[in-house]
Amino acid sequence: MGPLLAWQMVAPPLWWAYRKAARQRSTLLLVSLMSLLLVSVYHRRAEWALDATLGQPAEGRAAAAPCRPCTAWRAAALVERLPLSAVRSGLADALSEAGLSTHCGRLQLLEPPLCRDQDLLPPRGPCLVYSAAPSARQTPEVELARWPGCEVHLLGGALLPADRLPANVSQHQVELAAAAGHRRAADGRRLALMTLEQVTALLGHGQRPIHYLRLSDGTAAGAVLEQQLSAAGAALDRVLQLSVPLPLGEAAPAAEQRRALRTLTALRTHGLRLAHAARLAHLSASYETLWVRWEAPPCGAVTGDDGRPCCGRAARPCDELAL
Repeated sequence: MGPLLAWQMVAPPLWWAYRKAARQRSTLLLVSLMSLLLVSVYHRRAEWALDATLGQPAEGRAAAAPCRPCTAWRAAALVERLPLSAVRSGLADALSEAGLSTHCGRLQLLEPPLCRDQDLLPPRGPCLVYSAAPSARQTPEVELARWPGCEVHLLGGALLPADRLPANVSQHQVELAAAAGHRRAADGRRLALMTLEQVTALLGHGQRPIHYLRLSDGTAAGAVLEQQLSAAGAALDRVLQLSVPLPLGEAAPAAEQRRALRTLTALRTHGLRLAHAARLAHLSASYETLWVRWEAPPCGAVTGDDGRPCCGRAARPCDELAL
């Protein structure tokens, strides 16, 4: 309803009331009626503005607020605001669940461990392995390098002797990171920093599943995980097994424990389950964790900044997805 039509509707009764008030010399009634008119116009001004906007061509309308994907990391944000006692309880529950070994039928206790279930690791290849923590010890990378049709790609600054590597193992002077860039290694070499998406594109792996991804210890692993869990349609969607150290022990600072619980929650939301967790060292707060793909990643509920569905797609508020 436009202002003109509204005035045409309210003008006759107001004029009649005004004439009656004038005859009765009732100033109070006149003031009340004028106040009522002003209040009514004030409350309808937003509706009139909306009607005017909708009546304009599409190019003349204001752009809708941009929608952000409700990623697993964003959905788990509320976890960091829990009391510390609840955070520690959540971490303890996760360790207990990992101790039950219910998410992996054939667990091979290497350093770190490896799940050999057929739906996660084809027994006769092909398979694809990325490791950001190369080591010459008996590791899953070394074990999988013996499998026919399995490609192993070692990422990072530490170079292993080429004569000790099988033909299907490749080394790359690239480090996984949350953003692209460069850094200098201790020996002066210049290393490229790339996201997991950039590495898979560089190596020509496209949309191939990654059967095993190992991240190194330190803050870089946390940053890589956060970037992957914050990006809709990230390469983590294609990872079937993930090995990553996390500070799950009570000896870790409170901020790290909250961050770890948020990471656990986001990984679960992403369709991964904690299959194994083992302390890295005696009395250490860090645990080597093995995550396996339990279900497909969520399609990504699209919500606006206010948590309401937008872009014409049905969705729950983002912070409900993880709780």
